[in-house]
Amino acid sequence: MRQNLFISSLLFSLLAASPVSAAELTISQRVTAQQMKEIVFTKAIAQRISELCADYTVDDAKLAEQRDAVMAIAQTSFSSGQSFMEAAGINEKAKMGEELRRFFLDRGVSWDSSAKQYCALAEALITVQAPVSTYLVKRK
Repeated sequence: MRQNLFISSLLFSLLAASPVSAAELTISQRVTAQQMKEIVFTKAIAQRISELCADYTVDDAKLAEQRDAVMAIAQTSFSSGQSFMEAAGINEKAKMGEELRRFFLDRGVSWDSSAKQYCALAEALITVQAPVSTYLVKRK
């Protein structure tokens, strides 16, 4: 939650001009926006797994490093924080929630599955070296 507030405050600090439409984005802007969307999505997945599986935690430092790198690019390539947020889909919470639910369902885990199923999913993601596995750390 604290990281979401931090991301939001960073994005709002970029506010300066009116937003541009998605059709007006450059390729570089689209890539930057997609990277931020993936970081937010990855954080949500890793957070859900760590909340339900006591065996894993989220490597917040690594995620923050990724986020900060993308934010640095966004500050130079977007005219405003609002246009960046819109391009990244940050304000589309319902859509992001559905994508998150779909991610878990596609892997055989429902939102109210047991901790054992979430732990098995974490192990599977690590085994296949899924991108989210980079941010899951096994607790000792």
